[in-house]
Amino acid sequence: MRLLRVFQERFGFTRTELVIIMMLTTSLLIGTTIRHLRMTPAVQSILPSPSVDSQFVRGARAFHDALRQPHKTAPETNAVSSGDPLDLNRAGETDLIRLPGIGPALARRILSFRNDHGRFARVEDLCRIRGIGPRTLERIRPFVRVHPQRRQK
Repeated sequence: MRLLRVFQERFGFTRTELVIIMMLTTSLLIGTTIRHLRMTPAVQSILPSPSVDSQFVRGARAFHDALRQPHKTAPETNAVSSGDPLDLNRAGETDLIRLPGIGPALARRILSFRNDHGRFARVEDLCRIRGIGPRTLERIRPFVRVHPQRRQK
């Protein structure tokens, strides 16, 4: 207790601040001691080697890494090529999901719009769908087309 009074008088700490400083110092000493003990050969023989890694830990690490990576709506290998544009009036949900920036929800909205309003007359009609603006349209424009409606004989 005398040491606490000396610190209070010399540095102007309150009692609460001194308790916090002592707790942090104690934690630092305990952590340093544990780290030092883990380095000793006697303790290392008891602990599992770093090369022994359970499937659970590897799975947890893979899951954690997957969460930290940015979400992609479609794999790059499944993307539609600009050499073979997709017909908006014939495309299904899986075809639409392959377009850059189009996920499952937006693909369903496109199909719903097509069912409610009929065939697309031009690619720009996509802007009438909630979630597709000028930037998204410009991103997918090279990959889509609209064939004129064939007249029945």
